[in-house]
Amino acid sequence: MSFLLFQRDIIILWILKKNRETTTNLMDKMGSIGDLSRHEGGANAVDDDAIDVDNWLGNGPCSSVVYQGKGKDVLFQSELAMPKIREPTDVIIKVLKTTISPDDIDSLKRNTKAIVKKRRLGQECIGEITEVGNEVSKRKIGQRVLVSSITSCGHCVSCKSRLYGDCQGGGWLLGHRIDGVQGTHARVPHGDYSTFLIPSHVWDTELEDDLVLCSDILPAVLEMGLVDGGIKYDMSIAIVGAGIKGMAAFICAGLYAPREVYILGVEDNQLEAFKFIANGPEFESTRVYILSQKVDDTVDAVLEQTNDEGVDLVIETTGTPVGWYQG
Repeated sequence: MSFLLFQRDIIILWILKKNRETTTNLMDKMGSIGDLSRHEGGANAVDDDAIDVDNWLGNGPCSSVVYQGKGKDVLFQSELAMPKIREPTDVIIKVLKTTISPDDIDSLKRNTKAIVKKRRLGQECIGEITEVGNEVSKRKIGQRVLVSSITSCGHCVSCKSRLYGDCQGGGWLLGHRIDGVQGTHARVPHGDYSTFLIPSHVWDTELEDDLVLCSDILPAVLEMGLVDGGIKYDMSIAIVGAGIKGMAAFICAGLYAPREVYILGVEDNQLEAFKFIANGPEFESTRVYILSQKVDDTVDAVLEQTNDEGVDLVIETTGTPVGWYQG
């Protein structure tokens, strides 16, 4: 992801300036929280956390969602060992807020070789730093941080080129190649570059609830859906799919004051969530059309509304042949 961390900074600043209903309320309407796919780690990504059964279970202070193998249900287990500093650039966090993403769910269905049995899952969270390695210089115990789903060392050729997903010592590690963040505590590699400070004045507020979505979903959709699509101000946009990715694309589109936005979706509760977002101040000057694929020929409806000219940008978020065809 070439600009993922940069785009995350933009969205964090944007969310901190907003005075609106929390996005977490929207998640309740949607019924799911998710993200986009990503690189599985750089070519020289750090070795997997060793799983020492004697040290892993016992009377430890941690609890976590734990992977049991392909096709099996995960378990929430207690009395797990506390994560430890393994590298001098690591930080240990107490997890305060986390999410469930499609990558976590996919791990239960497909053969993801890097995810081994007894892996603690999760890749998106906000946490409080409880311990730092002796080479960590930008983070301190007691700070609250947003943890990036993509781990970045900040120094390798890929990171210097802003290709953080290809970091030689990082990439997608949490909940994948190393233990993740769906639990009480977690180890975060490269703490100086893989975490973002959360200002103390938003601690324990709805704005902090919003910020957890900046671990992955919002900046990923902004980059791969809008920026890579050549988004500009005052465009007409069609978003195919009303799920979490479509909703994230809609939220991010508000940064560019679109002229028109067409939402093409199926589920009524999801479409209601879009109506909720459309009432925000960022869409005051935008004409928003919410089209149900249950009752409308949505493609024809868009063409009719635009005099057969179509729109300036189509963002396909379903990842299915039906969605590709509509786009």
